[in-house]
Amino acid sequence: MYSNGVTADLTESVIWTSSSTNVATISNSVGSNGLVTTVATGVTNISASVSGVSSAPMALTVTNATLSSIAVTPNTKTLPLGITQQYTAMGTFSDGTSLNITSSVSWSSNNTAVATISASGLATPVAAGNTNIKASVGNVTSPAVSLTVSSAALNSISVTSTTGFSSPLGVNTQLTATGNFSDGTTQDLTSQVTWSSSSTSVATVSNVAGSNGLVIPVSVGTTNITATLNATSSIAVTQTVTSATLSSIAVTPGTANTPLGVAQQYTAAGTYSDGSILNITSSVTWSSSNTNIATISNATNSSGLASPVATGSTTITATLGSDTSLGVTLTVSSATLQSIAVASTTTYSTALGVQTQFTATGMYSDGTQQDITSQVTWNSSSTAVATISNATGSNGVLTPASVGGTQITATKSGVSSNSVPFVVTAATLSSIAVTSNSNSTPLGQTMQYTAIGTYSDGTTANITSTVTWSSSNINIATISNASGSIGLATPVAVGATNITASLNGVNSTPDTLTVNNASLVSIAIDEPGNTTPMGVNTQYTATATYSDGSTADVTNSVTWSSSAGSVATVSNVSGFSGSYTRGLTTPVAVGTTDVTASLNGITSQTVTFTVTGGSLVSIAVSSPYSSTGEGVKQQFQAIGTYSDGTTANLTQSVTWDSSSTSKVTINASGLATSVAAGTSNITAQFYGVTSSSSTLTVTSATITTLTILPNTTITLPSGVKQQFTATAAYSDGTLYDLTSSVTWTSSSPNVVISNVSGSAGLATANNVSNGNTITATYLTINSAPTTVNVSAAVLQSIVIAPATVTVAKGLTKAYTATGAYSDGSSQDITNSVTWLSADTAVATINSSTGVATVAAASGTTDITASLNGITSNTAVLTASAAVLQSITITPASATVAKGLTQAYTATGTYSDNSTDNITNQVTWSSDNTGVATINASTGVATVVAASGTTNVTASSDGVTSNTAVLTASAATLQSIAITPTTATVAKGLTQAYSATGTYSDNSTEDITDSVTWSSSNTAVATINSSTGVATIVAASGSTNITAALGGKTSNTAELTASAATLVSIAITPADPTLALSTGFVQLTATGTYTDNTTGNITSNVAWSSSNTGVVSVPGVSGVAALYATGTSQITATMDGKSDSTTITVQ
Repeated sequence: MYSNGVTADLTESVIWTSSSTNVATISNSVGSNGLVTTVATGVTNISASVSGVSSAPMALTVTNATLSSIAVTPNTKTLPLGITQQYTAMGTFSDGTSLNITSSVSWSSNNTAVATISASGLATPVAAGNTNIKASVGNVTSPAVSLTVSSAALNSISVTSTTGFSSPLGVNTQLTATGNFSDGTTQDLTSQVTWSSSSTSVATVSNVAGSNGLVIPVSVGTTNITATLNATSSIAVTQTVTSATLSSIAVTPGTANTPLGVAQQYTAAGTYSDGSILNITSSVTWSSSNTNIATISNATNSSGLASPVATGSTTITATLGSDTSLGVTLTVSSATLQSIAVASTTTYSTALGVQTQFTATGMYSDGTQQDITSQVTWNSSSTAVATISNATGSNGVLTPASVGGTQITATKSGVSSNSVPFVVTAATLSSIAVTSNSNSTPLGQTMQYTAIGTYSDGTTANITSTVTWSSSNINIATISNASGSIGLATPVAVGATNITASLNGVNSTPDTLTVNNASLVSIAIDEPGNTTPMGVNTQYTATATYSDGSTADVTNSVTWSSSAGSVATVSNVSGFSGSYTRGLTTPVAVGTTDVTASLNGITSQTVTFTVTGGSLVSIAVSSPYSSTGEGVKQQFQAIGTYSDGTTANLTQSVTWDSSSTSKVTINASGLATSVAAGTSNITAQFYGVTSSSSTLTVTSATITTLTILPNTTITLPSGVKQQFTATAAYSDGTLYDLTSSVTWTSSSPNVVISNVSGSAGLATANNVSNGNTITATYLTINSAPTTVNVSAAVLQSIVIAPATVTVAKGLTKAYTATGAYSDGSSQDITNSVTWLSADTAVATINSSTGVATVAAASGTTDITASLNGITSNTAVLTASAAVLQSITITPASATVAKGLTQAYTATGTYSDNSTDNITNQVTWSSDNTGVATINASTGVATVVAASGTTNVTASSDGVTSNTAVLTASAATLQSIAITPTTATVAKGLTQAYSATGTYSDNSTEDITDSVTWSSSNTAVATINSSTGVATIVAASGSTNITAALGGKTSNTAELTASAATLVSIAITPADPTLALSTGFVQLTATGTYTDNTTGNITSNVAWSSSNTGVVSVPGVSGVAALYATGTSQITATMDGKSDSTTITVQ
């Protein structure tokens, strides 16, 4: 163990030492590290050290005991070619001790052509056939065990897990691989397949010997796990690694007392942040506060097993990561073993091939008692008749070898138990009946099957763990043959599959298992009693009710919790060491705690569990009869009285004892069987208190008649159960109930009747049929038969769904009705039942279809369905205000030019068919904002492209409108501006106008030559319609000029006309040459005007001469006087216009 809490196997790394090598040596050689070789009798201390750290020494005692016998397991085995089998050899020594000597014996196969066996006991098939396997040491040889090799081919591989396929980081999951072979048999292939994980970054799966199939989380996520052998692969199972973190660790038992030499098994249950509770016994690091008192193992196969070292107390804790459990106290006493009581859990007689479990209870000098089944050495006086296992995991399991009788004993520390006779009969298996609690199960809920074998002598036995289970369709459900979960069916998908059990060539009638998708509705804890004294455990069970009306025992599926773990713990660990099972509540201290069970988000009612503080004062033992005839079974009861005046039923807690087992046997549960004439004293012991004896007398009276009830013809619907009772009349006139002693038989598998303890005589009607008979047999006496006819299954309950719902006014809700029938089946009977609404003002319901229509905006009504006198559960329908059902937007389509907007309108239609304008309440959207955007609140879209389309929608409260298509087009002309806006122009002149267009995208363009021009008064001015040039045709007046294009008209420009104005002046004669003698010359000035007219303006112009010494023009007459030879330029000027002429004088 390291400082960070991590543990590691250092067997190969440490230095091993023996304090006395004269007694024993220990190897440090590679491949045999830690292997002890005994040298002589005596005691030596074994220790290990590495890096300066040494272990506490462990005393090893070498005795002079000699090997007496060897027992090989398994006793019989059928093995397909290609599949190996590991054998175990247990040696029993002269001092009564037993050891696993698998690696020390010499193994042999008498037919190596069929199978060989290695030095380590691993058998490998060679060819189909039979061989016998033996183990020997010196002159001691085991009885031969039979190995049959078949030619069956591997059809498929099923992967299962008893803890589910989900775990948090840090918690490993053990998977099991079961091979399904062509001959209908199955084999555990966990250690032989190749395991693979599709995502090793999420989780790895081990292929290392000793941990095959162990899934180790790496990170949060999912991965698919498969198992492959010889090209056959399993269906992948999804393993989920969650992010749940460890919240707390609870260690059980809460307090424990154990004598020196008796180990104590602890378990650790981790509660995680997601509410799950997992068995983390093998994941935590265990520690003992005082290793001088007791050590506790962190080894793979013994994690949590505390071993006493000396008397005293120590605190046991479990740590994982940064979380450590509350400490629990382990007290080691010096009490010595006084006696051992041995009992069978079922029967003291069995047929060949049927195993029986024995238990051993140790009575100590301080009055305490311990289950020491796994710590004693078991012995059978005749191993030729039956062997009894001392192997870890199967301690106390008796396996018949041949017909005859043997005596079973258990020994520990020199103390031997009473000798219990056991008989192996020659009966052969005649038939197998398969039963379960129901013929259907929801996905996620396992189903436990039981196999009852009927033998040729009329006896029956529970052979659940002996048969080979198979499912006809492993894609619907698998069924386990793995140790710890044998006969447990696990649903895979919705559908049906046939479950069968096979043994020695005998096959059961297939039992159809239907997997449905029913959902969990509720969980109820069954309360056997909620007050108990310290030291007395209480087993709670949980029953689930599903949406189809079916129920199931979910004790081993729910997560159990105790609100005060300091008062009592409740186990979430299944079948650990045979003592702690799910729902088992163990007192820790006086007080109260609340117990609940939860599964898939559903939690049970709260049960208040009270632990009282009284000490046990006395035990009273009672039974129905004090005198019986042979063969009568009766249940004894033990009631403990405590110092505080309270009482408790201790029947399942005490150790029962019969003073004469040849006359009366009594099993661990207090069930006594009268064997032969005589008397026996029955006592019960618990915590040092022994009851007064109850004498049971077995008379020599013989049975004269055997009567069963009912004894007249009965008719049972398929699936219905009927309890039969058997009463024996004895020769002395007494009557006794032999219901649990007789062998019940049915003439047909159409009616199955139980011979299992606790349900003996319980008949189940299976298939519709007539003339089936039930009889009871005891020894050679048969009852008269009772005829049982089986009719069609009958409706037993109706479940409607949904159980609660809120629906808006105007809407409908369709209900479904599922009928649960007596045969465990379920059917949709929605259209067969009669539907009813308690308040039709709130909602009406169609009596035939189950469709409810809400008529109010508030209120509730109860919905029920009935058929054949059976009424369903009540479903509550709550009405609410009308809700939006649809949205219609307009316009549905539009084409809009770039830069323009489009306003949309949204109209909502409600569940009550009312409508409303909800334009400003919806959220608007455009799926292509590169074409157009839209205001999310107002519904106004703006086109931003010259082409393309976008879809416009509106949504509110999860409702989305129809789609309106908005198409973008090029920008369009929006306005025209012409210039100049005003002008005054003289008659005859022109005025050029220009036109500028403004477009929808706010762009502008000169469109002078594109528009059509017009003048409102062409008598004043005309205008060229194409060019925009206006011509004044009047000397006065005005006209309005406009331009138009594409339906757009410009602003108005006013054009005013004025009189024509002088444009030019022309002088004549032009440039004359004159003689000086001429004296004078008349010049004329002609004016040209804007309207193209001309006039003599000689007297209007101003005349001037550039050289008046040559020529001058005096006045306004235009007459020029010649004064001297030379040249002069004469100019006429008027209104800014002028003209010149040059006169040359000679």
